[in-house]
Amino acid sequence: MLTPMEYVFPVLGKNVHFTQNEFNIVIGLWPTRVTLEKDCDNKRLQTLLFGSENKKIITCLELEEIFKNFEFTNDEDAVKIALALFIEIVMVGKDKKTQFDMDILGKVDDEEVFKNFDWSTFFYTRLLNSLKIILQGKKEAYE
Repeated sequence: MLTPMEYVFPVLGKNVHFTQNEFNIVIGLWPTRVTLEKDCDNKRLQTLLFGSENKKIITCLELEEIFKNFEFTNDEDAVKIALALFIEIVMVGKDKKTQFDMDILGKVDDEEVFKNFDWSTFFYTRLLNSLKIILQGKKEAYE
């Protein structure tokens, strides 16, 4: 029986199951055993980048351009913004024209939260959501 967090692909006449365990093997991340329950405040980095206006909606490309042109006074903040962009663009694989997830700024800004956040499940869930969208209606096309 399939779980909501599992996909089955027909490969060479056999059904291949793809679960979070296989995903973890490929990317080398594992779910955290203890999840830190703490509210993340993404306002500090937002205020740093956008001034007093806290943008709710910005694309990955817009944030990347702001990052490239921003004159950071603190190297740590520059690394945090770069890390947030890396997470969205590289690890999640977002198109740069899509909306940037501002919650990630809060996660990278708090070292304790960042270290204890379940990135494996976060990335796997994002992958499954993308697959659902991409594969929608494709089965019928190949039958």
